[in-house]
Amino acid sequence: MRLNYKNIKIISFFLIILISPFILEAQYHNTYKQKVGFRDGWSVNFNIGLTSFFGDLSVFDFHIVKKISNESKFGGGIIFAKEISPVISFNTQFLYGGLKGTKESSNIYFKANIIEGSLNGQINIIQIFFPQNKYRKINILGNFGIGLVSIKSKLFNLKTDSLIHSFGFGRKTIESILKIGFKINYRISEQYDLVTNFSNRRVDTDKLDSQPGNNNRDFYSYVSIGITYKFQNNSKNGFKHKRYKKPFKHKYPQKKRLKRKVKRK
Repeated sequence: MRLNYKNIKIISFFLIILISPFILEAQYHNTYKQKVGFRDGWSVNFNIGLTSFFGDLSVFDFHIVKKISNESKFGGGIIFAKEISPVISFNTQFLYGGLKGTKESSNIYFKANIIEGSLNGQINIIQIFFPQNKYRKINILGNFGIGLVSIKSKLFNLKTDSLIHSFGFGRKTIESILKIGFKINYRISEQYDLVTNFSNRRVDTDKLDSQPGNNNRDFYSYVSIGITYKFQNNSKNGFKHKRYKKPFKHKYPQKKRLKRKVKRK
């Protein structure tokens, strides 16, 4: 990864976001002493969705339907996550997807495949502002991270389909990425969540579309839906996902029934 002033600012921004939830959580830690043990809070997510390209060869960035049909391809991934507290969690994500784009004015188009691995932090935004309820049905999480992506990209002539340029064939092309996005979790049951995820990747290269020299402005996004399975543990110190039900209290005190003695004749 080539570090410059712009990259240092971006990394510093991510570090500030990473530290801030610890500070916010400490403010009400004495009131809500919920901790997660090492064996607890583990989960795995399987997801499928669309990877879309944003760069020199993308022309439908503001047209959703055409963006999906002309500049998006299917992708899929797996995420291993560890909950540190009700607010903070970390995960490792592996993603495979495709990219494509066409620019008729330049008479070129490209196709690419990506394999990505990343380390990410997550903040439960709802939990920060409403810490009293940890068992709500819907949670919104902000996620951010860094990673590496392996790129195989080919640039073609639009009229003749002849190859103009390529990256990642014969010699591997691996570049760094910065990620930011959000996800919405819907709690189906104690062990399963339905997850909708949107995240954007800035790639520190021009090789996604095989067109070097555009000042590193290439991005790709991943919009997905998936299922999360939460591994259960019987540890007493672990964060339980069971809803606590208060005992029902009658509005008026009930009178005790007097037992009648039955006289025997």
